Amino acid sequence: MMNHVNSQIKNRRRNTVIARGKIINIEHNEDCSYLKLFIRNGAGLRHTYLTFRYDPKIFYISKNQYVIITAHIENKQNSFGGVDQFIIIDSISESQSELSEHFFDNQKKLGFSHPKSYAKCYVYGKVIHKFEKNNSNWIELIVKDNFDFTVKLQYSKKMRVSDINYDVGDNLFIYALIISSEKTINQKKRSYFNLIVEDKINKTRLK
Repeated sequence: MMNHVNSQIKNRRRNTVIARGKIINIEHNEDCSYLKLFIRNGAGLRHTYLTFRYDPKIFYISKNQYVIITAHIENKQNSFGGVDQFIIIDSISESQSELSEHFFDNQKKLGFSHPKSYAKCYVYGKVIHKFEKNNSNWIELIVKDNFDFTVKLQYSKKMRVSDINYDVGDNLFIYALIISSEKTINQKKRSYFNLIVEDKINKTRLK
């Protein structure tokens, strides 16, 4: 599993999302199927809830499963005039408990304490947008990968990653964490996810 993930990241042709957590909901409609993944965060942080699109003809899953997912981000114009980001599953496998992984080589479903959940993203591509919000410490950037998918990310000026300089047109290697939020639009709740840049390398300035 991890060899497959590493090859995807090193390939650098398309953005890569990796997540581990518990499936808490599954939905099907005419367009596609969705699963919602619960990612428990420690240290008093708000938990993350991510929605993934998947093909039920390829992936057979059930509610309450603990899973490891590799995926990628795609984009689509929404009815509000903006662009939505969707996470599309590429592969999924069941995650076993700590005891099952260590003592039984994942051959038996034993124990209940699972490895720490996470949701992270790796992106390599060209910066096509950089925007500093007024009266804010946050900087937003959009990177286009080699599949022409655009990924919107952000980071704070107070973070160490802000010390790494870059310009629009530069090529960056980026590692980001994924967090979730909800907004009410037209009296309907909509779920969003944000990519918070934790580290980046400017390839353009590598010697």
